[in-house]
Order: sequence, then structure tokens, then C-alpha cells
Amino acid sequence: MAMVIDAAGVNPSGARLFGKIRMLAFGAVAFVLSACADTVFEGINLSDTEAPKLNHGIEKPLVTVGTRFTFTNPDVTWEVVDYAGDYVVWRDNSGNELLTSYDPFLPAIQWSGPQESGRRDIKILEGGLFPISEGKTVRYDVKGHADRPPSVWRAEWSCLVQARLEITVPAGKADTWPVMCSRNGREEFLFHFDPDIGHYVQVATFVSGQPTVRQLKVYQRGPQ
Repeated sequence: MAMVIDAAGVNPSGARLFGKIRMLAFGAVAFVLSACADTVFEGINLSDTEAPKLNHGIEKPLVTVGTRFTFTNPDVTWEVVDYAGDYVVWRDNSGNELLTSYDPFLPAIQWSGPQESGRRDIKILEGGLFPISEGKTVRYDVKGHADRPPSVWRAEWSCLVQARLEITVPAGKADTWPVMCSRNGREEFLFHFDPDIGHYVQVATFVSGQPTVRQLKVYQRGPQ
């Protein structure tokens, strides 16, 4: 990433074109960041999840421990604080933690924080996006179980990789892979994934055709 994706990377027509098509869109969930601090996921038994399938096509984490991402709308900083087996542990600047697969387009498998906690069971139904290239698709099923506040839900996601596109975000220029995803064929998400940093640098959420855009503001790579 040549750190400076402009809103030109948001393509509402493309979103509607792929009408029946997610990530963990790092949202308004907002612990003081510390790569050395213990995490709520340490020692957790994840044998009941499908890490090999969730990480299909990705041999190792795409992000390094200590790397920080600060996004806009709202401003929030997430840091990669640990690896837990075949998973990545994230912490934000308000004390929330996420456990994710290596795939940046899949939602968090577990989350825990001052106000919320829960987990998702993710099952890949067909396809896969990695190694990433234009035209690849994936479809997967998600069952969510929240402990605080208590709730359950289910959703089916599908995603399509589009042609490469250079965009500009506050953090800099990036040569990205746009990935259009749909949840239950209604909500749409357009991610711009930068392979140089192993994460998306912009995500637009479409509601009634009008996008809400979040962009990478600051990127700090951790030690290799």
C-alpha cells in the first residue's frame, strides 16, 4: 500500500448488479491496546469450529501481531494482539476483543467486551476467495449466538471478487480487490481489499442504494 481509496471506489450500480450476493466490518464496537496483554480467548478450545475450511487457500495469517488499523465513521483502532491456533485475536481501543479466521471477509467467530459477547458458527457452503482473483465466489451460512444481550440469528452470505481497482483513502493509495458481498440477498457490503496489508482499506454498506463508507485512516504495521 502506497500510504494515501476515494469514494470513486464505491460502485452502487455494481452493488445492485450483484444483487444476490459481508467481514467483520469493524463497526462501532468500541481495552487499551497492548499486544502483551492476556486475551479472553487464551486457552480456548476451538476444535468444534472448521478452521481448515474457513482458512481455505490462506496458509498463514495475513496480518502480523502488533499491527494497528484505525478506521473512520466512527473512529476506532483495532490491533492484532495474538494468534490462537488457526485464528487471529484483535482488540480495539475500548476493550472489545474479536476472534477471527485468517479470511478478512468472514465475520468474527467470537467477540467479547464490556457490553457484548457471543459467537458465530460459520459453515462454508461452496467456493472460496483465496488465493484471491477476479471472478472467485464464496457462499456460507452463519448462525449467531449472543450472550450479552441474548439473541440468536441466522444468515446466508455470498461474495464475488471484482476487477482490481486503485483507490485512495485517508491512509494512502491502494491497489485493491473489490469484493461485493450480500447478506440474505438484501444487505450489501463492498470491501476494497489491499493484499499488501492483508486487510480491506474501505468498506461501504448499502441500504436502499445509499452507501455508508468507512475508510482506513491510519495503518501501523507490526514487527515482522
